[in-house]
Amino acid sequence: MRIKQIVIASLSTALDAASLVLVSPQPAVAEKRCLEAGSDQSVVEGRLGLQEGLGPAAFIVVLPAGLCLTGRDAHDRIDQAHSVQLYATSADGFQELYGMVGERVYVRGRASGQRTFQQRAPILLEVIEIATR
Repeated sequence: MRIKQIVIASLSTALDAASLVLVSPQPAVAEKRCLEAGSDQSVVEGRLGLQEGLGPAAFIVVLPAGLCLTGRDAHDRIDQAHSVQLYATSADGFQELYGMVGERVYVRGRASGQRTFQQRAPILLEVIEIATR
């Protein structure tokens, strides 16, 4: 009689272990973060760099993780970007950007997709607010 109980207990434990494996939730897949073209609430964070060469210098934020851009126009639909080009609409804004090169920055602005070949990143962000982190 005792042998039957051990076999049943072992079988029950094995089934419980199998159930745990089968029912355990799958690891969460990270949802892709997207910016919306035209929205002035687009936010990016990363290290600010300056690319110089042919044409005007470009302020580039290198992102720790890729992001996408959504929008109505074809150039505003970017599946994956690992950098964003910043621009300011005033001379003071450009001076502020120069002062933050090399720093980790938080930027809020209005995003759009690459419209010209002079852009150095697939997403362009008009700076509304910027701060170092």
